[in-house]
Amino acid sequence: MDHIVILLYPQMMLSRPLTVANLKVVLIGRHWVLDPIDGTKGFLRGDQYAIALALLDEGKVVLGVLACPNLPLTCIAGGSQHSLPGEVGCLFFSVVGGGTYMHSLDSSSAVKVQVSSIDNPEEASFFESYEAAHSMHDLSSSIAKKLGVKAPPVRIDSQAKYGCSVQRRWGHLSAIPT
Repeated sequence: MDHIVILLYPQMMLSRPLTVANLKVVLIGRHWVLDPIDGTKGFLRGDQYAIALALLDEGKVVLGVLACPNLPLTCIAGGSQHSLPGEVGCLFFSVVGGGTYMHSLDSSSAVKVQVSSIDNPEEASFFESYEAAHSMHDLSSSIAKKLGVKAPPVRIDSQAKYGCSVQRRWGHLSAIPT
């Protein structure tokens, strides 16, 4: 039997606080885990947010889905997280051992995606959280400088930044986890 766990906050389940006992329940059997609005402030501003869904089997993620309704299919440039004119809305999904795919919310054809690789750090750019409270902007800047990254960071709300990191048409990008 599948169970549904809805994450309203990282520390809470829908009906009760997350405790070691509750966590053990999530690690046994199959569970759907849903974050209905990741990037609440971005959602409220009309910027980037994501809907995240995962299937856990015995505590291991076997399927992941990330819907990014405001994420453009063209590059977010100049450090802005705002959608540019054109096609908007991406769905990313991955099955263990099956790769990661993306398709527009307006189309039915999926395209296999992967993180870009680069040899020259000067060609790289990176993502970090839009909200300073969710990221260490100074640390990210210091790391980028030491690596020789020339581009300014793209500050973007939610897990949408990880969708960007596998969207190859966006150029050579990497995400600094926050």
